[in-house]
Amino acid sequence: METRSYINTQWTEIRKFKIIKDITFVDPKILHEKLFLLEKLQTEDFGKIKIPNYNFEQTGELSLRIISEYIKGRYANLYEMDIIEKYAIERINNIKSEYSLSDYNPNNFIIDGNPPNELYCVDVDCYRKITPDKRREKWNKKRVFHLRYQRSYNLN
Repeated sequence: METRSYINTQWTEIRKFKIIKDITFVDPKILHEKLFLLEKLQTEDFGKIKIPNYNFEQTGELSLRIISEYIKGRYANLYEMDIIEKYAIERINNIKSEYSLSDYNPNNFIIDGNPPNELYCVDVDCYRKITPDKRREKWNKKRVFHLRYQRSYNLN
């Protein structure tokens, strides 16, 4: 898996970050569904929302490990929230898709600190089958949190 490099401010070190997520399921059917979704996500297109590089493997009868690229950056601002709404909620580039991102917590959407400063959904585990109505309902609930982040971090 390819990961991006970050150079410290003194230009003396190059650092690479990864996030490791270990999940244990209670039902093998849920594990196999998650494996299917992670495989499907690798070919998904969310337009202006990027997905970090990641790989995954079944590590036991009921266990899964996801290793994803860490995106160092900032939370999405109001303009970028509109992009999230268009591409993750409305799916304007794939309106008929039954699948989408499903956790709209502000922490899950990061603007990469390196040019071209792209918008990432950093939780690859939140991709699933979800109706447009359910997406809209969840988005409306989390939008309050997004707006609170905007004020807290002066991102307006």
